[in-house]
Amino acid sequence: MIKSKEATINVSGLTAATFDRRYPFCAIRNDSSNPVYVSTANDKCISGMDGVVAVAAGVSFVIENGIADTKTTTVFFRGNGSVTVIGQYDSNNRFKIQLKGGETKEITPESLGYVSGAKLFFDGYYNYVSKHADNGVAWVDMVGCNVMNRNSANSYADLIGTDHYIKQSGAASALHIPDKLEYDNFTAELFAEITGGNTDENDILANFQSSGFGILTEKGKIKACMYAQSSYHYTEGFTYSQNTKYLMTITYNGQTLSQYVNGELVETLDIPLENYKKPVVDTYLGSSGSGGDAYGTYNFYRFAIYDKALTVAEVMANYNTDVLRF
Repeated sequence: MIKSKEATINVSGLTAATFDRRYPFCAIRNDSSNPVYVSTANDKCISGMDGVVAVAAGVSFVIENGIADTKTTTVFFRGNGSVTVIGQYDSNNRFKIQLKGGETKEITPESLGYVSGAKLFFDGYYNYVSKHADNGVAWVDMVGCNVMNRNSANSYADLIGTDHYIKQSGAASALHIPDKLEYDNFTAELFAEITGGNTDENDILANFQSSGFGILTEKGKIKACMYAQSSYHYTEGFTYSQNTKYLMTITYNGQTLSQYVNGELVETLDIPLENYKKPVVDTYLGSSGSGGDAYGTYNFYRFAIYDKALTVAEVMANYNTDVLRF
């Protein structure tokens, strides 16, 4: 019987952990190197069965207590390795880190100094939510624990630095964003280094397929692009240097697509919402839509999506935070 609200469980095969009180929710963090299956309602806890959730290595997840009429909380696990469990009374994902003097603080984009409200937020330091993992295969979102995987099933565990992910030439090591980004209003921002490529179009962020939007380089310039009225519309772009960090931002408010570099407005395109054709394929970092052609090489430090158009001041504020952190 677990008498504290947080516990480390060593999972071996089918394992049950029971708290001495009923918690409506439990936050689970998989600290092992293998997937772990979790349930509060299914005592067999077999993959594919109702009420069973797969938690990937290094990922955290909040599960609702599926049994309403008990005075205790039992969580069933199946797998092998260590997991951390927090019993809690709400559905927030609240893994914490230790600060000076023993104080704890929940790590969120807002606590790091960024504008609130991100739908997706991938961070080079906190690449596994509240910790850093030396695993370049997957990148975990700080907001909802969405997982961005490499385009290829091959292992790219070594394509990672202390604060960034590495993308090599070709589509295999591109990263698949777990969202088509079909928003009426949005902001997409990427803090990155362009480390190589050719003078043709090299897609950095893209979901192009006679639809969608993106950020790309072409003939020495960083450009923004959006598909509307049966054609792609490009900005003139910003002249860049390789191996230099840039915050590349595009915002769309339903009327105007705006391109920013390092917090400064570069150019706008007038594209009414009724003319914009939203993405029909998945979105990728480091390749074209659906993980196609990819020639550029990059270091990715931070990527975020908002379902609103950030203001000029907010774009600059996020850039200033990036400069301080990276």
